[in-house]
Amino acid sequence: MVNKEERIRWNYYRGILFLALPVLLAVGPEPAWSRENILSGSFGLRQEYDSNIHLTATDRRSSWYTVLAPGFLYRSRAPKNQFQLGYNLGFRHNHTTGGESLEHNLLLQGDAEFSPRWQAGIMNRFYLSDDSDFAGDPIPDVDPELSPRRERERFRLNVFSVHSDYQFSRHGTLNLGYDNRILRNKAGTRDDYIRHHPNVTVGYQLSKRWATEVGYGYIRGDFDQGDDLETHAADLRMIYQHSHQSQFSVSYGYNQTDYRGETPDYRLHSANGNWTRHLDPHTTMAVTVGGTRVKRANREDSDFLAGSAELTREFQRGSISLGGSAGVEEMQFTGGDEGDLSRFRQVRISGNRQLLERLRGDVRLSWRQNDFIDRPVANRERIYDAGCGLAYILGQGYELSTRYRFRELDVRDGDGYEDHRVYLELSFVRDFFKW
Repeated sequence: MVNKEERIRWNYYRGILFLALPVLLAVGPEPAWSRENILSGSFGLRQEYDSNIHLTATDRRSSWYTVLAPGFLYRSRAPKNQFQLGYNLGFRHNHTTGGESLEHNLLLQGDAEFSPRWQAGIMNRFYLSDDSDFAGDPIPDVDPELSPRRERERFRLNVFSVHSDYQFSRHGTLNLGYDNRILRNKAGTRDDYIRHHPNVTVGYQLSKRWATEVGYGYIRGDFDQGDDLETHAADLRMIYQHSHQSQFSVSYGYNQTDYRGETPDYRLHSANGNWTRHLDPHTTMAVTVGGTRVKRANREDSDFLAGSAELTREFQRGSISLGGSAGVEEMQFTGGDEGDLSRFRQVRISGNRQLLERLRGDVRLSWRQNDFIDRPVANRERIYDAGCGLAYILGQGYELSTRYRFRELDVRDGDGYEDHRVYLELSFVRDFFKW
């Protein structure tokens, strides 16, 4: 007899197959002359040092690791579709404890053009690891990234998405999408969840300068420990293209989140104005100003200012980005123990540069403060993050790289931590077959 959990899992995968089948068929075999197929192989040998594997303020434990990372990437391209399948295996040995583990990183992605007006695509990414910073960088395709509160703990993360973009008239577009995220923790000290997010956006070009967008999204979160939730989110945006260099827009968003339990429901009303300006062909500035009102039953309404500013500049041998933001953010799906709503402030800077013909470097700094709306102010947290790296091309396909990352979680009346991580890797990538 099939239990409830197995039945839910079967229905989930059957639904994914139903959504993905049209795109998978579209990127299927075509005559050999119309396709280009490339099979690449890779191998990495990495040394890692982690100064605080359990992310504790006292009694810190450090570890050295050696990681062997073979992988492959298959790419197939045709005039109207493309497909790629990639897999990386990480064999990790802990020199401190003598323990060994395997990490898995699988990517499946396809895009197809059914007609000049209709395009669609799918993506699925699967991870099995004990490190929420995969090889020193936050896991891609996850928004927001996994919580900085996560210590080393075995987990499985699957991210799936499918989208369809259709131009229904000369001036109108219809975008349909579905995103799904499944997080499972082996030890069970964190809250597992399944997140469903279907969404639709309709855009229309009203005139040469004016355009509008209307969107709706539904989120259902099924948690193993916390209260399940449902979210209905709608937004309206008006866009004015002042010139090729400047664009203005105003938007209004409404969010209704209801819990199946004792967690208080809430409503969010957001209004924002945005200005984007291309100062020159290599420099872009974007500024957003607005506010958010939080409404809860049996409580007074709360108003919070929101805004952001970002300046990006591309150079001949590199680029730099400066930015800051503030507002209210939902944090139910970070995989940590944060509160649901955070009033945050954040500042960040990042840059990269080709230092020599074969040597490139990058650096990033960020600071963030979270004030959880449903917690006492004393539980405020600050996150300091810094990192830098160098990569040197040894020869065709060979690269030697090193990376350093520092993170500090400063929690008032709580358990914060400092963590230093160092990586040194020799890697090899080469196209083996092409037909």
